Amino acid sequence: MSIRFPADKITPLYHEPLPGWVDSWVAATAVFSNLSRGLNPYIYSTEDVVCDLIPVDYVANLIIIAGAKGAITDDISVYNINSSSENPITWKCGSDLYLEQSKRLGYSKRNMQEIKVSKSTFVVNTMTFILQTVPCFFADVGLVLRGKTPRHLKEGSRSSVLRDILRPVTSTSWLIKSKKTQALIFTLDEHDKKSFPCDVNNIDWKEYSAIFCRGVREFLLKGK
Repeated sequence: MSIRFPADKITPLYHEPLPGWVDSWVAATAVFSNLSRGLNPYIYSTEDVVCDLIPVDYVANLIIIAGAKGAITDDISVYNINSSSENPITWKCGSDLYLEQSKRLGYSKRNMQEIKVSKSTFVVNTMTFILQTVPCFFADVGLVLRGKTPRHLKEGSRSSVLRDILRPVTSTSWLIKSKKTQALIFTLDEHDKKSFPCDVNNIDWKEYSAIFCRGVREFLLKGK
């Protein structure tokens, strides 16, 4: 048996045992968090590029279900779990939802209303300079004048490096079908479906983005 999932898109727990739990800065987690902090106002993407997010508890639950219910064969059974073919969400939509929830929860006081996307290096670099580098420069000047250590330009530079590293991820859509996984889920009774949720069709992205946001703040940023 083999479970295939987009490792760079694994996101915080959706349900049990600890909603929002997360312990690593993988692709989407880092991008969304930087956005809510006013960094990376532009990313390399388009309006329709799919971000294949999967809550980590859904992966764990599918492993349990496949091990217990999966057919025993001489061949290796492969179960895909992903949202791109069942309940897709784009990088643009996911980023905007995260920003909306971070503001609603009081975690972000940035004026930015939405993420901007483009595949043009010139556009991304130019707008990042205008919307991020220049404000960071003046913010650092203010810190120096108050006798404090400048930090905003350094943070902005780090976020831009990460954005560039993730360019292949944020600018490309992958459609991965999961018919075998859906067929397996269909065989479960209501008790098992409730106890081991792994059907991505049931993910409410707006609800989940609030859990996602709280989890990043609590478990990665430690409430900062």
